[in-house]
Amino acid sequence: MSPRTAADLVLLNGNIHTMDAARPRARAVAIGGGHILGVGSNDDVQGWINGAAVMRDLGGQTLLPGFYDSHNHMLMTGLDLMAVDLSRAKSIADVLQAIEQRAAATPPGQWLVSSARWHESQLAEQRFPGRDELDRVAAAHPVLLQRGGHNVVANSFALERAGIESGVANPPGGTFVRDANGALTGHAIGAAAQELRARMPTPSEALLHEVLLKIERAYNAAGITSVIDPGLNVAQINAYRSRQQPMVRASLMWRLQPGFSDPELQAALGQLHSGAMARDLDHPWARVLAIKLGVDGGVEPATTANHLLSRTIPIARAASRLPLRRIWRRSVPRQLAWAGRLAPIASATRRSTQPLPPSRVQTRLHRSAASAGP
Repeated sequence: MSPRTAADLVLLNGNIHTMDAARPRARAVAIGGGHILGVGSNDDVQGWINGAAVMRDLGGQTLLPGFYDSHNHMLMTGLDLMAVDLSRAKSIADVLQAIEQRAAATPPGQWLVSSARWHESQLAEQRFPGRDELDRVAAAHPVLLQRGGHNVVANSFALERAGIESGVANPPGGTFVRDANGALTGHAIGAAAQELRARMPTPSEALLHEVLLKIERAYNAAGITSVIDPGLNVAQINAYRSRQQPMVRASLMWRLQPGFSDPELQAALGQLHSGAMARDLDHPWARVLAIKLGVDGGVEPATTANHLLSRTIPIARAASRLPLRRIWRRSVPRQLAWAGRLAPIASATRRSTQPLPPSRVQTRLHRSAASAGP
């Protein structure tokens, strides 16, 4: 038997779901070199076994193929592991205590950032903390509480570092929330939130590799072996593709931001034409699948689709003219047709401002990954 075809691991006496309609169940599976070598009865896999194979008796336990999550921000989840976890917070006091504890362990002047996986509806007060409250527990640190993808709350230090002063105007597609006296509360929505996020340090490729390794181990432990990660920049995609120890197969979507102004739209079109990213379905662990465009601002900030449709359609038309593969060229006209159908109702449609908090499954996975070792 060639060493290349010998099994590294053989699982016996299992209730194995094959997902093959012709043979939905099996008792044994042989695995070698990262591939399934054989599936069948205990006798069927004997030919793959040599002295080096690890043998495991499943004792009738069920074995399933790995789960494929079709919309999963795995890299963002990995970065969240480094952030302050607010998923268990039940009150403003809990939030402030978590920030204060992180501040005590962090040199002054360094950013304190929360995980985005929490919601103000889980707090007894049913509101966001204010900048003054954050100042009381972390005045020497710029603090940014992230909630979902479109809301943040900053303390005074963070606003100062971002160059946001009391008289700042709301950007197109965004809001700097103010109190009854007109003072900034620190809460920023939509494009205003992105102005604050843009001032945060950019993670290095080494750090991205580190967080991917940790979150992939947690995903594997939960049975997740493949994901589609939608909405990544070029550096993030390159980090995926240069992993040294990949454990989750990822299909990646490049995010283009058409923005709210003509310069932003032209910049996005320039990116699209630059050749910075190309569709690649052949990479074994990190294929580049598609482009992600936002049609509206998301459910959180209650933005309408009407404005961003005018930004998305030029991007889609430009993509349809590029020499891309047939699948993209077929899909873009469908997106344009869909956008045209949406436009008449977009101006009359406003989304809910109260999305559901993270599910128990998401929270448990986040806690599991946070406690996982390197």
